[in-house]
Amino acid sequence: MTPDALSAFAGLRERLDRRSPESADLVKLLSAVDELEPDAIAVLAMVAERLAMGRKQYTDLDVATDKRNYIAELMAELLDGQAYAAMQLVRLSRGETRPR
Repeated sequence: MTPDALSAFAGLRERLDRRSPESADLVKLLSAVDELEPDAIAVLAMVAERLAMGRKQYTDLDVATDKRNYIAELMAELLDGQAYAAMQLVRLSRGETRPR
């Protein structure tokens, strides 16, 4: 096991030992991960990394006090994603495979 993995497990162990409401969510998460295949774990890891990046860039996520309109945020992100997908399709239709 790599040093990074050992460190991550040690951090999880500490959080689980606190016996806070967060502990129950961690147990649910770890139990779910145990049932997943490798590709699903890779997808979950990407989502988790994105949340961690958001925490570093902005602040802790607290849905109870967060004043953002999640539906409006979702709409904007989905539209951005559709635009990026269409742009890539145009690039591919022109025989281009990567940015210049």
